[in-house]
Formats: sequence, C-alpha cells, structure tokens
Amino acid sequence: MLRGSIDNVTQTVFAPEVEQTNKIMLDNRVKMCEVDHQKMECRDHIVVLKESRDDARKLEETFGQVKEKTKDPIQKESQVIKEIEVHVEANKEKSSTLHMTCDYNNNSQVQGSIAEKIAELLQREASKLDTILPSDSALQVVEHGCATGCSSLAPLRGILEGLSSGRTLHATMNDLPLNAWDVLKATVESQFQDIVFDYAKGTMYLPVAKKDSVHLVYSCYAQHWLSEGAPTGLPNSKMWANQLDRKNKYRKKWEEASKNDWELFLTHRANEVVKGGSMVLHIQCSMCDGSLNETFPVTCQRAKERMIEAGDLTTEQAMGLCIPEFLKSPIDVLEPLSDPGKEFINDWKLVEFNHLILPCPFMDEYEDMKVSNGDVVDLIERQLRVCYSFMNSSIDSVLDEKTRDMFWAHVRDIAHTEGIKSLEANYAGIIMILRRI
Repeated sequence: MLRGSIDNVTQTVFAPEVEQTNKIMLDNRVKMCEVDHQKMECRDHIVVLKESRDDARKLEETFGQVKEKTKDPIQKESQVIKEIEVHVEANKEKSSTLHMTCDYNNNSQVQGSIAEKIAELLQREASKLDTILPSDSALQVVEHGCATGCSSLAPLRGILEGLSSGRTLHATMNDLPLNAWDVLKATVESQFQDIVFDYAKGTMYLPVAKKDSVHLVYSCYAQHWLSEGAPTGLPNSKMWANQLDRKNKYRKKWEEASKNDWELFLTHRANEVVKGGSMVLHIQCSMCDGSLNETFPVTCQRAKERMIEAGDLTTEQAMGLCIPEFLKSPIDVLEPLSDPGKEFINDWKLVEFNHLILPCPFMDEYEDMKVSNGDVVDLIERQLRVCYSFMNSSIDSVLDEKTRDMFWAHVRDIAHTEGIKSLEANYAGIIMILRRI
C-alpha cells in the first residue's frame, strides 16, 4: 500500500440527463416466428433488431435478397429473423478473433502520436507515486490494450523518467489472446532491459491483477473496442454504429454494450489499483453529439454501399460487415462517474479531462507533397495499411479473402478519385486522469 497521500484536484462533474429507454416489446405475430428453444439466447438481440414488419420490408428492399415477396407478413418476418439470428451467433466469435495484425507497429502512426501525449502525464503521475512509495518497492504498472508494443514505448519511457534511480518498474502488458505476443515481447523487451515484464492474455473487462496490487494504469486507443464483438449487425451500408441516428434501435444496443464495458473497466480497476494510485487513459471517442469526426469511415461506408448495390454481399454479409467499436461521447464517458447509483463513484476522482480533435499524421506529409507535386499513390497505400491493421480481423470474420479485397479495392478507388482526405484519420479523443480514492 502507499504511504502518505497525494493531493487531489477537485473537479465538479455534472450529471447529464439520461434519456430513459422504454423496453421494446414484440407483438404476438413476431412471437409466432420464434425459433426452437436452442436459439432462445438470440432473442434479446432479435427483439431490438426486429421491431416491426416494416423493418423486415426495409431490410429486404435494402439488400435486394428476396426475389419473390410473400403476402404472408409472418413468413416474411420469420425469414429475416432467421437471417439475423445467424449473424448474431456469428458475431459472438468476433471478440475472440479480434486482434491487430503483426505489422501493426509499422502502421500505428496515429496511435503513436497520442502515446507521446499521455507519456508526459504518466511521467508526472509516476513522479508523484515515487515520492510516497517505500524505497524498496517496485512501481507496479498495467497497460491495457498494448497490441504489438510500438505505442507502449513512449509511455513506458515517460514512467521511467518519473522514477528515482534504483526504483524497479514492473509492467504488466494486457491484451486479447490472439494478439501478436511475440512481436510485443520483442518490441518492449529490446528497448527496456531493466523493466520486469509480465503478459496478461485476456480481456480488460475482467480482473487482470490482484486486489490492491497496481499503482499506475494506462491505456491508449483500446477502450472503445467492445468486449463481446458486434452486439448486432448494422443496417444499410453502415459499418460503425455511430453512423446511425442516436435514436436508432441498433445503435442503442451498441451504446448499451459500450456503457457496460466502461463500467466494468472502472469496477475492476478500482479493485486492483491501490488508494492514491492513478489511471491515465486515452479513449477514442465521438463528438459531443455522438457523431464521428474522422473522415475515413464515410469512405468505408460508401465502399460497402457499392458492394450492396452490385449484389456482391449477401444479406448476412452486409449486416455483419461492421467494426466492433463504439465511440462514446464525452458525456457518455463522464456519466457513470457522476451517477450516485454506481459503487465505483466512491473509488475514483476525476483529476483531468480533455476532449481533443487529433490531426491525422498523414496530412502534414500530404501538404508537403502538394508543394513539391509529389505522388500521393504511396501515401494512400500507407493510409490503407493503417486501416488493414485494425480492421481486417473483424472483416475476415465475415468475408472471404476475395470479397475482402473487393471491399478494399472500392475504398482505394474512392481515395484515388476524391483525394487523400477521404482517408483522413482525424480522430476525436479523450485524455483523462482518474485518481483512486
């Protein structure tokens, strides 16, 4: 345990009004379409996905998969429900197959830029902890969502710079089981021979460390990924739930999953972090209205739309072609920390909170190319490789290689036609510090 105390910065967090969502009920007609008992686990998803016969009609018209429309609305609903049930079952595998590609270190320029920012905060927090820890105690640190380690280097270096000489740093690196652990280990251990590393293979939404054993937690570009994959498919050509209207029933299901994950994260970390310890978090987020600031998702959506219109995607593929991220708004992030009904509200104090628009690192290079009349083809390919590195594991769970390559060919064609800004990754992000009290 820590000796002494760290002064907390008092900050008032106003609880936003939370819209109460009424439960959606199926009418008797939809109940007649239920499948056998073994598929009952899917029903919660279907209730949200299937609200009325109008939805069945819209889905059919969107994807053009039903060649002969039946006059029986019950039969029509049954067909769509079965298609969606298959997709929901398939999505249960997404959380277990999600991973960054092994070349992620070479394609994480965006993530690296924010890692430098949080490194400064980590140095400050480590320095505070260093003054109150017993001299013979190691500083225990956990990174959640470390991927292949390139974005871990600056934060770890910042922490080391905040420690007095002789203090041991013990770092636990946490990510999903299919992470490229060999690449991670080679990346971090080659740079920091004096750090003692452990590797925790599993979700950040379960316990990762022993109770009261961690002094400092950090995470960068990780907490927006959903723990159980995509909660539902997404209609029309949408690939991110944030591209839907806030009142949309599909989006509400994703929003609920994201909220549950965030609360689980806060709960488990409160159990693991000692009083006086800290969390320095970067969370990729949406704008205050819940919309995405970055440009490239629109281009991806348009590529998907082209494939739907051309008949290159089945109904199931079109519904399933989505990325299991949900970008919380600043209000979504703050709301649980201001809810007196949550137990962890007594465990965390918000010390610092910043909502930022982060420039795409490729845009400066593009401006230089315009001045020199340089060729942007290579720059577009590098932007695409960034997208491959974090999107392909999700896409591969739905599409075969040929169809996936067709999707990226459409994305590439739009980028070449409309310019490099169509792939701009100008993300919104939150950088925050929470103190364990």
